[in-house]
Order: sequence, then structure tokens, then C-alpha cells
Amino acid sequence: MSNKYYCVGVIIEKLRRKYRSLKGELHIVELKRTTRGEKLGMDLIGDNSNLYVSNINNEGVVAQDGRIKIGDQILEVNGEILHSQPVPNASNILASINTNTIKVVIVRSVMYKNGAGVVSGYM
Repeated sequence: MSNKYYCVGVIIEKLRRKYRSLKGELHIVELKRTTRGEKLGMDLIGDNSNLYVSNINNEGVVAQDGRIKIGDQILEVNGEILHSQPVPNASNILASINTNTIKVVIVRSVMYKNGAGVVSGYM
């Protein structure tokens, strides 16, 4: 096993333990901006403990990458914990990210029906 895959496995296991009370699949999505300042292009909705993607702008980095979906719960971005942040604070943190590589930790709770994703409890 290569060292790279071992390290990723250790990170995912630590995140699973950290967020073990949350239901769903844990994902780490690494987004790449093509230019500095390019918008992520996702809207958030939530309360003080849960933060979800409510909309994805077709022109943003999130849509171009395609792995983050509406209904995904955002937990962390570049090591910043967003899980317990109010939406305005989380939005400010996201807007302040100026790196071209952005690591997003999400939890997805999705049931598929006829090929269309239906997010449990959100629709």
C-alpha cells in the first residue's frame, strides 16, 4: 500500500470518529480553482449546528467539479470547522478562502430513485 493512500485512510478514519453521530456517507472533495478568486458557487442553508448546500450555481467551481450535491451537509473546509457555525459565519469563512485548492468535508444522505437523487429529509 502506498504511503499516500495510507495517509488518506487515516484522515478519513479520524473524520469518521469525529463525526460518528452524523448519518450518511463521509466524503472529502478536493476542489481546484482555475483562477484566484473564482467563486465556489454554492448557497448554504441551515441552523447553528447543520449546514447544507441549498443551491449550486452552474458557473462556479462546485458545479464544474460535480461531486458536491444539493443537500450535502458541509462539515469542514480547508480544516475550518463549519459544522457548528451559523450560515453567515460559514459564508464569510468560505468567501475568505483564497487558495486554489479547497478541501471540503461533507456528509451525504441520499436515496436514489429512478436515477434521480432524492435527499432524505430535505425535500
